[in-house]
Amino acid sequence: MMGKVMENLFFRVFTILLILLDISIQVTDLAAGYSAHYHDELEIVSRVIITYFVVETMCRIFYKG
Repeated sequence: MMGKVMENLFFRVFTILLILLDISIQVTDLAAGYSAHYHDELEIVSRVIITYFVVETMCRIFYKG
């Protein structure tokens, strides 16, 4: 079951889109600086994305062996 999810095209596209979203969040955060009123929200979203990548990597290691 996990193999079907991990090898699914939509799962891989979703992961790539999250990578692009995280890059854009980091660029926006750097451009706006720490004084921006939405700095904390961008930080939370970035941490959620990083958590997704950690869980995805752990699942991939478990699946591949």
